[in-house]
Amino acid sequence: MNTAVAPTQAQDGNSIEDNVRHHLFEIAGAVQNLLEEKKSHDVEAAELKADLDITNRGFRSLREEMMEKQLAWERERQMLQSRIAAFENSERRVTCLIDGDGSIFSRDLLAQGSQGGQAAARELSKHIHNYLDRTFQMPPSTFVLSVFVFLHKKGLMEALGRAGFSTEKTRFDEFLAGFNQAGQRFVMVDVGAGKENADSKLKAFLHDNARSPQTSKIFFGGSHDNGYTPDLKSLISDGYGHKLILLPGYTEIASSIRELELDTLLIPNLFLADKLTFAKTPRAPNGALPDFDPFDVAPTPPTPGLTRRRSASVAAAVPLPETPGLPPPGTPSKKAKAKKRKQSKSTNVSEVESVSDTVSSPPESIIVLSPAPPGAVQGNAAAHVLLRNRFDPGPPPCQKHYLLGNCPFKAGCKFGHTYVLTPDDMRDLAEAAKGIPCKEIIKGRKCAMNERCIYGHKCPYGPGCPHLARGICHFKIDGMHDV
Repeated sequence: MNTAVAPTQAQDGNSIEDNVRHHLFEIAGAVQNLLEEKKSHDVEAAELKADLDITNRGFRSLREEMMEKQLAWERERQMLQSRIAAFENSERRVTCLIDGDGSIFSRDLLAQGSQGGQAAARELSKHIHNYLDRTFQMPPSTFVLSVFVFLHKKGLMEALGRAGFSTEKTRFDEFLAGFNQAGQRFVMVDVGAGKENADSKLKAFLHDNARSPQTSKIFFGGSHDNGYTPDLKSLISDGYGHKLILLPGYTEIASSIRELELDTLLIPNLFLADKLTFAKTPRAPNGALPDFDPFDVAPTPPTPGLTRRRSASVAAAVPLPETPGLPPPGTPSKKAKAKKRKQSKSTNVSEVESVSDTVSSPPESIIVLSPAPPGAVQGNAAAHVLLRNRFDPGPPPCQKHYLLGNCPFKAGCKFGHTYVLTPDDMRDLAEAAKGIPCKEIIKGRKCAMNERCIYGHKCPYGPGCPHLARGICHFKIDGMHDV
């Protein structure tokens, strides 16, 4: 019995030992796997930690940048608030812009000279202050008023003279000085010749003030001219319409400006209610033009040393002459006549204003429209010249009116129609006209006026013209220097 049992027990012992060893191996394998997984996790954790550190550094950088921006925004906000407070605490600005060529102050004020200018400024200021206080609850203490009047002084004074306002014309310089002396911000400016000069300045001031946050209201004294409509519409479209107030001069407001339906301030008796009207042309005592035929006079070169050279731009603007009773072939249409009148504006010899002095001005203001040839006789100076100071202080005589008897501009012409000229005056006027090349001949066409044309078909100096070789003679067409 004992011999049979012993092997079984040994086998059982070996089996247990094998099981233990087997489990130990399994445990060792599992531990090894755990260690390898731990190592892998440690690597992954290290990578994640590195990524986290990068993220944290980026976050800290962004936070610092955001804090800096917040500080900058706060400083800017405080600065803007201080500027807004400064604007709110500062006096508001009210600007009055007047086109002085169209909004003309009343005759009574102009005739008073300096006192009238000061009275006009006071009247304008009083009505503007009362209007703003009554309509917009803006008492005078809350804003500063500035007034700008832009005009062409010489042109306006000539218009006053042609309208028969001699006293107003004579005292206009005093009126202007009185207006400017009425206040530091009352300015009347002479912008010189040309409608665009006054218009451009008025438009620039209008846009600048409308877009300025300090300007509360703008009184616009240009409602007589439809040419300002696009600028007013542009400002209204941009949201500045509430600033605009019309200040009419004439009773009638231009149609396109009236359609804008802007606020309007009417000041009675401050401006002329109607446009200037000019007196009809007086005739000689017998009711007719002087009995003188300007076409019977032969051109005579002017005297050297008493000349002012006509600018080249004047020669390019020579009109096609018109003579009653001698129409060109065919009857022109109304459109053609209107175009012709437009093109022929301001083309009289006496209407030349752009000259350059070649020598010192002589005692008499003499204008010669073609350069004087050498060797001209002193006694012939009266021929081919126009003595402006014969008619001073009025405008020079109109060539078309006196030489043709038919000025297309009638009472609206800016040159004199009211003189009774002597035969010598007429002769000088006709001789001066011959110093301007005929427009038709210059363009290579045949002049329908022929010998009765008041303008030159030939250079008055002939083949010996000293300016032909220099290329400055206005008679540039071939044959215009032939005998």
